[in-house]
Amino acid sequence: ERELHRFRLASIAAGALAITLALASLTWWQSFVWRDTETLWAHVIKTDPGGSYGHYNLAREIARKGRYQDAMRHYREALRIRPDDADSHNNLGLLLALTGQFDLSLAELQRAVQVDPRYAKGYFNLGRVLAWRGDLEGATENFRKALHLKSDQVEIYLALGAVLIRQGRLTEAGERFKEAIRVKPDSADAHTALARWLAGQN
Repeated sequence: ERELHRFRLASIAAGALAITLALASLTWWQSFVWRDTETLWAHVIKTDPGGSYGHYNLAREIARKGRYQDAMRHYREALRIRPDDADSHNNLGLLLALTGQFDLSLAELQRAVQVDPRYAKGYFNLGRVLAWRGDLEGATENFRKALHLKSDQVEIYLALGAVLIRQGRLTEAGERFKEAIRVKPDSADAHTALARWLAGQN
């Protein structure tokens, strides 16, 4: 009976050791596969090629590294899988603008707000691209829509104010900069914009 007890203890110890080694091996393998965020999402795509989430997050990661063409390819794949994703349309639209493809950019951004009419970020970025193109009225309209949906976002007030200045609507621009400071009193950008506006009034 004592020998049987020893045998059981030895079996339990051997099993625990095997589990420990297996977990250590798994941890080592995961650290190899997931050595950074990019490889993590690339692994997700390999294991779930039909999911949009991996493509979306991989696109975001490699866009941060300046690899816009690769990022756009993954955003397009994410949209092929899930065409109604406003974020993917928005992000693809921004990358298209950054690479000078303004017509395609506007089409993606317009699609983003069609998919989600309450998507403030889409209107904001539509305004930015239209401002880059010189369509100041269109930019103003979209910044106002974004502000109606997200009245607590300082960057929208500042972008709208900048476009109003370009239109010669200086008084209204100043009001937008003052509102930006009311929304976020510690915003250095808002204080800088207002200071420049005040300097231009003298």
